[in-house]
Amino acid sequence: MNLFRYSIALMFVLFGAVQFNDPDPEYWASWYFALALLCVLDARGKLSRYVWLMPALIGLIWLISIWPDAWEGLGLGDGMQMKTDNVERARESGGLLLSALFALFFFRYRGVRK
Repeated sequence: MNLFRYSIALMFVLFGAVQFNDPDPEYWASWYFALALLCVLDARGKLSRYVWLMPALIGLIWLISIWPDAWEGLGLGDGMQMKTDNVERARESGGLLLSALFALFFFRYRGVRK
């Protein structure tokens, strides 16, 4: 399970790294780097399982607050170009949903380690 946590930490670091071309990288890079740090701390046994409830709750509230007005997809087939604000918000919402789901997973399976 620790290898899994370190793998997810690496994924969040990569997510954070690609945010620097975003119009508001300070929010997104900080979010993903903080999640990566939590994964590493959790893998080392330095984190209470209840800490994971905070990013889960923040992620879900943030997701709801930025959900696109109209779903236009993720625009992945268009060379990752930002065609509309709704596509940008859909991608950001997807990242927040993934983050919240991992936080809930780590909260639930905190004590299962080998």
